[in-house]
Amino acid sequence: MVMRISDLIGTGLLVMALLLLATYVGIVDFTYISWIENHPLKNPVRITNVDRGLLDLEDGRQIWISASSDLLPTLREAGFEVELQEVENDVMLWGKEKQSIGVCGYASAWIHLPIIPIKTNRYRRIGIGWGEFLEPVFPK
Repeated sequence: MVMRISDLIGTGLLVMALLLLATYVGIVDFTYISWIENHPLKNPVRITNVDRGLLDLEDGRQIWISASSDLLPTLREAGFEVELQEVENDVMLWGKEKQSIGVCGYASAWIHLPIIPIKTNRYRRIGIGWGEFLEPVFPK
């Protein structure tokens, strides 16, 4: 049996159409996550000590943060670095969090053919909580 060029082109177009349909429906995925190491905090300040809601900063300032949950896991993931955003008398603390594949919207296709990279930042900026600066107390 001899195949003509038109038959090959027709078969190729049919295969391409089926692959596009399978991709659209979510059966086949040609992408994969390519992580970019990034630093989402612009002006990070190091935390030297954490005692319940009291944070000691590397520059000597102290912040009282009213957090509803335990801060240590969040601060540990942020590398004990925060970015401060002052709003009137209060301060907003921002940290960084490692993204997971689910956060990036990676498709849950049945068949993965990793051909096309999707470049995604490894870390994202998250709000840790609100706090207020404590006035320094100097011994007399």
